[in-house]
Amino acid sequence: MRRPLLLASSLGLALSASPVIASAAPPGSDVVAPAPAPPTDVRDEVPVMGYAQNAFGASRMTAGASGYVGVLHGQPNPDGAAGAGKTLPQGGAHMWGSPVDRLTLQLDVDRRDFSAPTPSATVAVRILGSRAAGWAIGAAATYRAEGFANVVGEVEGSVLASFSRYRLHADLNGVFGAAIKEPEMDSEVKLRLGYDVTSWMRIGADSRFRMRVGNGKFLAGGRTVDGVGGPEVVFGYSHFFAAITGGPSTVGVARGFGWSATTTVGGVVF
Repeated sequence: MRRPLLLASSLGLALSASPVIASAAPPGSDVVAPAPAPPTDVRDEVPVMGYAQNAFGASRMTAGASGYVGVLHGQPNPDGAAGAGKTLPQGGAHMWGSPVDRLTLQLDVDRRDFSAPTPSATVAVRILGSRAAGWAIGAAATYRAEGFANVVGEVEGSVLASFSRYRLHADLNGVFGAAIKEPEMDSEVKLRLGYDVTSWMRIGADSRFRMRVGNGKFLAGGRTVDGVGGPEVVFGYSHFFAAITGGPSTVGVARGFGWSATTTVGGVVF
Protein backbone atom coordinates (compact mmCIF):
# COMPACT_ATOMS: atom_id res chain seq x y z
CA MET A 1 0.00 0.00 0.00
CA ARG A 2 2.83 2.37 0.59
CA ARG A 3 4.07 2.21 -3.03
CA PRO A 4 0.69 3.17 -4.62
CA LEU A 5 0.29 5.98 -2.11
CA LEU A 6 3.79 7.26 -2.92
CA LEU A 7 3.09 7.20 -6.68
CA ALA A 8 -0.23 9.01 -6.19
CA SER A 9 1.32 11.71 -4.04
CA SER A 10 4.16 12.23 -6.56
CA LEU A 11 1.65 12.55 -9.42
CA GLY A 12 -0.34 15.07 -7.41
CA LEU A 13 2.73 17.20 -6.73
CA ALA A 14 3.66 17.16 -10.43
CA LEU A 15 0.19 18.22 -11.52
CA SER A 16 0.05 20.98 -8.91
CA ALA A 17 3.47 22.30 -10.02
CA SER A 18 2.64 22.33 -13.75
CA PRO A 19 0.64 25.60 -13.60
CA VAL A 20 3.55 27.22 -11.81
CA ILE A 21 5.91 26.10 -14.55
CA ALA A 22 3.50 27.29 -17.24
CA SER A 23 3.04 30.62 -15.53
CA ALA A 24 6.82 31.10 -15.33
CA ALA A 25 7.06 31.06 -19.14
CA PRO A 26 6.85 34.52 -20.70
CA PRO A 27 3.31 35.31 -21.85
CA GLY A 28 2.80 35.03 -25.58
CA SER A 29 6.12 33.19 -25.99
CA ASP A 30 4.61 31.18 -28.83
CA VAL A 31 3.87 34.41 -30.79
CA VAL A 32 6.67 35.97 -32.87
CA ALA A 33 7.13 39.60 -31.80
CA PRO A 34 7.31 42.18 -34.60
CA ALA A 35 10.76 43.54 -35.37
CA PRO A 36 11.41 46.91 -33.73
CA ALA A 37 11.33 49.93 -36.00
CA PRO A 38 14.78 51.22 -36.96
CA PRO A 39 15.89 54.31 -35.06
CA THR A 40 15.32 57.64 -36.76
CA ASP A 41 18.37 59.78 -37.51
CA VAL A 42 17.49 63.45 -37.86
CA ARG A 43 20.28 63.91 -40.41
CA ASP A 44 18.53 61.50 -42.76
CA GLU A 45 15.20 63.31 -42.43
CA VAL A 46 16.47 66.43 -44.26
CA PRO A 47 15.71 66.27 -48.01
CA VAL A 48 18.26 68.97 -48.92
CA MET A 49 21.12 70.00 -46.65
CA GLY A 50 23.06 72.10 -49.17
CA TYR A 51 23.01 71.30 -52.90
CA ALA A 52 22.18 67.63 -53.53
CA GLN A 53 18.75 66.24 -52.68
CA ASN A 54 18.29 62.74 -51.30
CA ALA A 55 15.95 60.32 -53.03
CA PHE A 56 14.55 58.88 -49.77
CA GLY A 57 12.67 62.08 -48.98
CA ALA A 58 11.07 62.83 -45.65
CA SER A 59 9.31 60.10 -43.70
CA ARG A 60 5.50 60.02 -43.74
CA MET A 61 3.81 62.59 -41.47
CA THR A 62 7.02 64.45 -40.67
CA ALA A 63 7.93 68.09 -41.23
CA GLY A 64 11.01 70.23 -40.87
CA ALA A 65 12.56 73.62 -41.42
CA SER A 66 16.06 75.03 -41.69
CA GLY A 67 17.87 78.24 -42.44
CA TYR A 68 21.39 79.00 -43.57
CA VAL A 69 23.71 82.00 -43.70
CA GLY A 70 27.05 82.40 -45.42
CA VAL A 71 29.24 84.38 -47.76
CA LEU A 72 30.25 84.09 -51.42
CA HIS A 73 33.40 85.79 -52.63
CA GLY A 74 34.22 86.36 -56.28
CA GLN A 75 34.18 88.82 -59.14
CA PRO A 76 30.70 88.97 -60.67
CA ASN A 77 31.44 91.82 -63.09
CA PRO A 78 33.51 90.80 -66.16
CA ASP A 79 34.45 94.46 -66.73
CA GLY A 80 35.83 94.95 -63.23
CA ALA A 81 39.42 95.83 -62.53
CA ALA A 82 41.93 92.99 -62.54
CA GLY A 83 42.01 91.30 -59.19
CA ALA A 84 38.94 93.14 -57.88
CA GLY A 85 36.62 90.98 -55.82
CA LYS A 86 33.24 91.20 -54.20
CA THR A 87 31.85 89.46 -51.14
CA LEU A 88 28.11 89.09 -50.72
CA PRO A 89 26.10 87.58 -47.89
CA GLN A 90 24.21 84.41 -48.69
CA GLY A 91 21.13 83.10 -46.95
CA GLY A 92 17.99 81.09 -47.29
CA ALA A 93 15.21 79.13 -45.63
CA HIS A 94 13.74 75.71 -46.33
CA MET A 95 10.50 74.08 -45.23
CA TRP A 96 9.35 70.57 -46.06
CA GLY A 97 6.84 67.93 -45.12
CA SER A 98 5.50 64.53 -46.15
CA PRO A 99 1.73 63.98 -45.96
CA VAL A 100 1.95 60.42 -47.34
CA ASP A 101 4.67 57.85 -47.86
CA ARG A 102 7.02 58.49 -50.83
CA LEU A 103 5.91 62.11 -51.31
CA THR A 104 7.89 65.16 -50.09
CA LEU A 105 6.78 68.77 -50.55
CA GLN A 106 9.30 71.64 -50.24
CA LEU A 107 9.23 75.43 -50.15
CA ASP A 108 12.57 77.23 -50.40
CA VAL A 109 14.02 80.74 -50.63
CA ASP A 110 17.67 80.70 -51.72
CA ARG A 111 20.43 83.15 -52.38
CA ARG A 112 23.54 81.14 -53.24
CA ASP A 113 25.07 83.36 -55.93
CA PHE A 114 25.20 87.01 -56.97
CA SER A 115 21.57 87.15 -58.12
CA ALA A 116 18.49 88.10 -56.09
CA PRO A 117 16.88 85.72 -53.59
CA THR A 118 14.94 83.05 -55.47
CA PRO A 119 11.80 81.35 -54.12
CA SER A 120 10.99 77.85 -55.33
CA ALA A 121 8.56 74.97 -54.78
CA THR A 122 9.44 71.29 -55.24
CA VAL A 123 7.47 68.05 -55.39
CA ALA A 124 9.64 64.95 -54.94
CA VAL A 125 8.55 61.31 -55.26
CA ARG A 126 10.44 58.19 -54.23
CA ILE A 127 9.84 55.64 -57.00
CA LEU A 128 11.93 52.66 -55.92
CA GLY A 129 13.77 51.60 -52.79
CA SER A 130 13.51 52.62 -49.14
CA ARG A 131 15.63 53.46 -46.11
CA ALA A 132 15.33 49.86 -44.98
CA ALA A 133 16.73 48.69 -48.32
CA GLY A 134 19.52 51.25 -48.12
CA TRP A 135 18.95 52.74 -51.57
CA ALA A 136 16.33 54.75 -53.44
CA ILE A 137 15.57 56.22 -56.84
CA GLY A 138 13.20 59.15 -57.22
CA ALA A 139 12.19 62.15 -59.29
CA ALA A 140 11.44 65.79 -58.53
CA ALA A 141 9.86 68.77 -60.27
CA THR A 142 10.72 72.34 -59.24
CA TYR A 143 9.36 75.75 -60.15
CA ARG A 144 11.94 78.44 -59.47
CA ALA A 145 11.05 82.14 -59.76
CA GLU A 146 13.75 84.60 -60.84
CA GLY A 147 13.47 86.75 -57.75
CA PHE A 148 10.32 87.81 -55.91
CA ALA A 149 9.54 90.58 -58.44
CA ASN A 150 9.24 88.13 -61.31
CA VAL A 151 6.42 85.61 -61.55
CA VAL A 152 7.82 83.94 -64.66
CA GLY A 153 10.88 81.84 -63.88
CA GLU A 154 12.38 78.41 -64.51
CA VAL A 155 11.08 74.84 -64.42
CA GLU A 156 13.43 72.02 -63.41
CA GLY A 157 13.15 68.26 -63.57
CA SER A 158 15.44 66.01 -61.53
CA VAL A 159 16.35 62.34 -61.35
CA LEU A 160 17.47 61.38 -57.84
CA ALA A 161 19.52 58.43 -56.57
CA SER A 162 20.67 57.75 -53.00
CA PHE A 163 22.61 55.11 -51.08
CA SER A 164 22.77 54.78 -47.29
CA ARG A 165 24.40 51.73 -45.69
CA TYR A 166 27.44 50.83 -43.59
CA ARG A 167 27.68 54.44 -42.34
CA LEU A 168 28.18 55.56 -45.96
CA HIS A 169 25.81 58.04 -47.61
CA ALA A 170 25.67 59.25 -51.21
CA ASP A 171 23.20 61.41 -53.13
CA LEU A 172 23.44 61.94 -56.89
CA ASN A 173 21.10 64.24 -58.87
CA GLY A 174 20.76 64.88 -62.57
CA VAL A 175 18.86 68.13 -63.21
CA PHE A 176 17.61 69.79 -66.38
CA GLY A 177 16.10 73.29 -66.25
CA ALA A 178 14.62 75.66 -68.79
CA ALA A 179 13.43 79.25 -68.54
CA ILE A 180 9.75 79.77 -69.32
CA LYS A 181 10.02 82.88 -71.53
CA GLU A 182 13.71 83.01 -72.47
CA PRO A 183 15.88 80.59 -74.49
CA GLU A 184 17.94 79.62 -71.45
CA MET A 185 18.52 75.97 -70.66
CA ASP A 186 21.02 74.34 -68.36
CA SER A 187 21.79 70.97 -66.85
CA GLU A 188 23.22 70.27 -63.42
CA VAL A 189 24.91 67.42 -61.60
CA LYS A 190 24.78 67.46 -57.81
CA LEU A 191 26.80 65.06 -55.67
CA ARG A 192 26.90 64.65 -51.91
CA LEU A 193 28.98 62.13 -49.96
CA GLY A 194 29.12 61.43 -46.24
CA TYR A 195 30.44 59.03 -43.61
CA ASP A 196 29.14 58.70 -40.06
CA VAL A 197 32.17 59.14 -37.83
CA THR A 198 29.95 58.98 -34.74
CA SER A 199 26.22 58.77 -34.03
CA TRP A 200 26.09 62.58 -34.02
CA MET A 201 28.73 63.67 -36.60
CA ARG A 202 29.00 63.00 -40.33
CA ILE A 203 31.83 64.22 -42.55
CA GLY A 204 31.82 64.45 -46.33
CA ALA A 205 31.38 66.88 -49.20
CA ASP A 206 28.56 68.55 -51.13
CA SER A 207 28.78 69.98 -54.65
CA ARG A 208 26.92 71.33 -57.68
CA PHE A 209 28.11 71.59 -61.29
CA ARG A 210 26.10 73.49 -63.92
CA MET A 211 26.35 73.62 -67.72
CA ARG A 212 24.56 75.88 -70.21
CA VAL A 213 23.06 73.72 -72.96
CA GLY A 214 20.75 76.21 -74.67
CA ASN A 215 21.22 79.30 -76.82
CA GLY A 216 20.57 81.68 -73.97
CA LYS A 217 22.86 83.85 -71.87
CA PHE A 218 26.31 82.67 -70.88
CA LEU A 219 27.33 82.35 -67.27
CA ALA A 220 29.55 84.95 -65.63
CA GLY A 221 32.75 85.65 -67.56
CA GLY A 222 31.43 83.93 -70.68
CA ARG A 223 31.59 80.52 -69.05
CA THR A 224 29.40 77.64 -70.13
CA VAL A 225 30.22 75.58 -67.03
CA ASP A 226 30.53 76.55 -63.36
CA GLY A 227 30.57 74.76 -60.04
CA VAL A 228 30.68 75.07 -56.29
CA GLY A 229 31.41 72.60 -53.53
CA GLY A 230 33.69 71.49 -50.77
CA PRO A 231 33.97 69.70 -47.42
CA GLU A 232 30.89 69.36 -45.23
CA VAL A 233 30.40 68.45 -41.57
CA VAL A 234 26.89 67.58 -40.34
CA PHE A 235 25.87 67.33 -36.69
CA GLY A 236 22.67 65.75 -35.42
CA TYR A 237 21.11 65.43 -31.97
CA SER A 238 17.54 64.46 -31.15
CA HIS A 239 15.34 66.54 -33.51
CA PHE A 240 17.97 69.15 -34.41
CA PHE A 241 20.82 69.34 -36.90
CA ALA A 242 23.54 71.71 -38.08
CA ALA A 243 25.94 71.70 -41.02
CA ILE A 244 29.02 73.63 -42.09
CA THR A 245 30.00 73.66 -45.78
CA GLY A 246 32.66 75.59 -47.69
CA GLY A 247 35.00 75.46 -50.63
CA PRO A 248 35.97 76.88 -54.03
CA SER A 249 33.38 78.33 -56.40
CA THR A 250 33.15 79.64 -59.95
CA VAL A 251 29.45 80.52 -59.63
CA GLY A 252 29.07 84.18 -60.53
CA VAL A 253 32.85 84.51 -60.84
CA ALA A 254 34.12 86.14 -64.03
CA ARG A 255 37.76 85.08 -63.76
CA GLY A 256 39.58 82.52 -61.69
CA PHE A 257 38.01 81.07 -58.56
CA GLY A 258 36.01 82.44 -55.68
CA TRP A 259 34.96 80.70 -52.50
CA SER A 260 31.86 80.13 -50.43
CA ALA A 261 31.06 79.17 -46.84
CA THR A 262 27.67 78.47 -45.25
CA THR A 263 26.27 77.34 -41.92
CA THR A 264 22.89 75.59 -41.74
CA VAL A 265 20.73 75.00 -38.66
CA GLY A 266 17.32 73.31 -38.50
CA GLY A 267 14.97 70.86 -36.86
CA VAL A 268 12.54 68.07 -37.73
CA VAL A 269 9.24 67.02 -36.14
CA PHE A 270 8.68 63.25 -36.27
